[in-house]
Amino acid sequence: MKADFVSNDGTFNLSNKDDPSPSVSYKFYQDSQPPQNISHAGVVTKEVGKLYLPVTVLVHEPYSAQHTSVHINNSNYDYEFTTKGIDRIPETTPINLVSSQILTPPKCNLKDLWIIASSMGAKDFQLASILYNKDGYSFTINEGVNLFFDKDCKVIDNHL
Repeated sequence: MKADFVSNDGTFNLSNKDDPSPSVSYKFYQDSQPPQNISHAGVVTKEVGKLYLPVTVLVHEPYSAQHTSVHINNSNYDYEFTTKGIDRIPETTPINLVSSQILTPPKCNLKDLWIIASSMGAKDFQLASILYNKDGYSFTINEGVNLFFDKDCKVIDNHL
């Protein structure tokens, strides 16, 4: 999970027109079938194991203008459209995951991370980028604030 432009109350204003604008992205993995050249009759070989299709869900400014181009039958097509502020973006290639790569649900809410950061000198009017990954949380503000939390919300490293 990655959240950009998080306010000190743990939220972000999706209607903010700044560029880049506030957003949060989540990555999920859904069960997937192996490509046809890897298995026979739907049986997965031991070398491949269980496959998952990565899917990113992006939450951003609702009704923002988007642009895409596609190439079909030797022709290019450009499309302009608006979204409702949430996009599901599946990847096309399944991957093999081991259980150590699958994250536990986050325990820390963004406001609690901000409370700790404020107590260590982060200014309440600033906006943070917060990343949750297998190592825990990274809390960053462009003005030189870099905090690292473990998965239980304890500061393990700081650069203020």
